Amino acid sequence: MSDESDFDLMLARARGDESPPPGFLARVAAAGAAIQPAPEAVTAAIAQPRPASGFWAEIARAIGGWRGAGGLVTATLAGAWIGLADPGGLLMAAASAGTVELMPGTGDMFGTGDGAEAGG
Repeated sequence: MSDESDFDLMLARARGDESPPPGFLARVAAAGAAIQPAPEAVTAAIAQPRPASGFWAEIARAIGGWRGAGGLVTATLAGAWIGLADPGGLLMAAASAGTVELMPGTGDMFGTGDGAEAGG
């Protein structure tokens, strides 16, 4: 037989309505039921403590609990310390470095550069 005739034979079998042998589906269902785990006994639900309700409990839950609150407190204290510690020395060092143009040429694009502006 040639490859074409074998292929045609396979297609003819695929198009046909061959039902599985009798008892096949029953054996498959029995094998599936055999490997299913046995149902566990239902245990009484353990009473879980109800989460606190109220405005502050909702706020604490929204920011991530005590970890989020800790991060916010740390950021607040760091900001207050930087604000009160007079970071003038840092500002003077930055000012002595000169200016840095991060996007050169954008002044010309928007008409705010050193070049002549359009229209006068």
